[in-house]
Amino acid sequence: MEGDSVTLDSGLTEMKDDDQIQWRFGTEGTLIAEIKRFNRFTVYDDDLDGRFRDRLKMDNQTGSLTITDITTEHTGEYRVNTVEHYFSITVYVEISVMEGDSVTLKTGLTKMKDVDQIQWRFGNERTVIAELKKQSNRINDDVIDDDVLDGVDDLYDDVLDGEDNLYDVVLDGDVLDGDDNLYDDVLDGDDDLHDVVLDGDDNLDDDVLDGRFRDRLKLDNQTGSLTITNITTEHAGVYNVYNNHVNIHFVLALYVEISVMEGDSVTLNSSLTGMEYDHQIQWRFGTECTLIAEINKRFNRITDDVLDGRFRDRLKLDNQTGSLTITDITTEHAGDYKLQNANWKISLKAFRVSVSDSVHCCGRTEAVIRLVLSALVGVATVIILVYDIRSRRAERDRAQIHTSEI
Repeated sequence: MEGDSVTLDSGLTEMKDDDQIQWRFGTEGTLIAEIKRFNRFTVYDDDLDGRFRDRLKMDNQTGSLTITDITTEHTGEYRVNTVEHYFSITVYVEISVMEGDSVTLKTGLTKMKDVDQIQWRFGNERTVIAELKKQSNRINDDVIDDDVLDGVDDLYDDVLDGEDNLYDVVLDGDVLDGDDNLYDDVLDGDDDLHDVVLDGDDNLDDDVLDGRFRDRLKLDNQTGSLTITNITTEHAGVYNVYNNHVNIHFVLALYVEISVMEGDSVTLNSSLTGMEYDHQIQWRFGTECTLIAEINKRFNRITDDVLDGRFRDRLKLDNQTGSLTITDITTEHAGDYKLQNANWKISLKAFRVSVSDSVHCCGRTEAVIRLVLSALVGVATVIILVYDIRSRRAERDRAQIHTSEI
């Protein structure tokens, strides 16, 4: 009867921490109430012209919905969407690119479902740069299971199997163990992303952050993957993608190209202004990411006997900033250098060093001497040529005079 209350039973006797309940109303399937992970209860009673305002109550134990003071406006179809064993996987992926290149950050989804929503954020402030929401008039009451993550598992199979040190996997929203003081802005606030409500079908917010992403972003409407074109140093940093089932953190490191002459020294700048007591960083070299130097405030360690001792007595670490200096460089030291956080194995900076031996392994002094000698030889050659030409001309003149006298 009008004015009465009614309770709609969810069919659950007790909710688990990872269960999710959604209540939807009407032919449009408008979301009016939901319980997300860990009993996060939300009522959307201002929707539909506020007809449900102050009339909805949800049981945190069972997810059942009670509607109070019913009127004819509340007549209609109510559907409960029970999502059991809600999966959320967080993957940390490192990508290194050259300036001017393009890169595609992949969500791992082969196709977005009607209820999927994607949001891309950048930097410490997690500024929204792109978002996409699939909309449908259909109510989705499918149960989510392991198959939802198949696309992610295929794309990041080495990550999920634990084969690669560059990646860390977090299940069920747990954060990484260990010290999180150095770059805690990468990890903080992950759970808050689950409460984001996306508006609109798709949107590129490329005018944010002083327009650094303007005309550089492309969003795949089928998979939600994001492509960044014509990359510069301003685009290096942490990118976070969130959707219903997966959180991926991309650490985009831009290679800094450095060219040096053989025998010179070079400093790879960490860009850190200072290091705290518990900060730990590592320098790694080559395609195998071989550890060559490590620093924290408890100890400094240089492992320069690796790789057949090619770095022996050539490495110096700055205790304040962690910058690395390589002295008396040879062609053996050409290659890729990465500065990593020691706890997470995620690159903070990347350098590509090329070494020129155009002066044949000479030092600067010897090179100058050789250049001077070359110049002197050149001058002497010119003098000899001039002398020879003049001598031939004089001899020819004498011959002509002798002929005239005869």
